[in-house]
Amino acid sequence: MLEKLYRVLLITYNYFVINLVQVSTFIKTCQEQIDILKNSINQEEEHSKGWLGIAATKSNADTIAHKHGVVRTSCAC
Repeated sequence: MLEKLYRVLLITYNYFVINLVQVSTFIKTCQEQIDILKNSINQEEEHSKGWLGIAATKSNADTIAHKHGVVRTSCAC
C-alpha cells in the first residue's frame, strides 16, 4: 500500500516539476520576445520621423508601437 502511494506521489511530483519547467521556459521566451520588440521600437523611434515625414519634436514611440500592433501604456508605478 505504501509503495503504491509512494509511486503515485513520485509520478505526481515529476508531473508538476516538468510542468513548472515548461511554464518557466514559456515565460522566459515571452520575456525575450517582449525585449526584442521593445528594442525594435526604440531603434525605429531613433531613426524615424513623425507624421508626414516631418522630424518628430517629441517621442514617437506610441506611433511606432501601434505599427507593431502594440498599445503602450504609461504607468505611474
